[in-house]
Parts: sequence; C-alpha cells; structure tokens
Amino acid sequence: MIAREERTHAEFSWAVVEWLVGSHRGVVADALAKADLELDAYPRPTAVSDDKRALVAAASEPALRRHGRLRMRGGPRFWDDRKAKTRTRLDALLAGRVAKAA
Repeated sequence: MIAREERTHAEFSWAVVEWLVGSHRGVVADALAKADLELDAYPRPTAVSDDKRALVAAASEPALRRHGRLRMRGGPRFWDDRKAKTRTRLDALLAGRVAKAA
C-alpha cells in the first residue's frame, strides 16, 4: 500500500516536471540538464539514520521484522536501475520526446 502511494507521489512529480518543461523550458532546462549530469553522484537513500546504522547492520532478520524492517538485498542494483530509468525519462523530456512512465 505504501509503495503504491509513493508511486503516485513520484508520478505527480513527473507531471510537474513535464508541465514545467512544456511551459517554461527556458527557465528549467538548464537546471534539469545539470541535475541529469549530477544524478550518478546522488547518494542511495536509506531508511536508517547514521547513528543507527551499526545497530541495524548487526540485527538479526527476525529482530528487523519485529520492528517492521526488511534488509534491502539488491538495494544498490535497484538504485542503479532507478537512476537509469530516471535519466532516460529526463533525457526524453529535454529532447522534446514523449516520456513513458518508468
């Protein structure tokens, strides 16, 4: 349920970006192109604060589940895939092509 809700937030954000590019390209194109170039440097988000990282890393799978957490196996792979899809969609927008939801 949370994932579906987050997806609607993401799609709304893309709709705003699409509108901005369509309505104010001259104002936003440079900023979006810069964001595109900086995408690889953007850190992978995590739900673990720095002060709890060691505690979570040492926790057992059952202990994590009791607290509503799951280990993010494949997190880096998923993150890399998400960045690639974001870049493809952003590049399509900046090139004036119709972007498909990724």
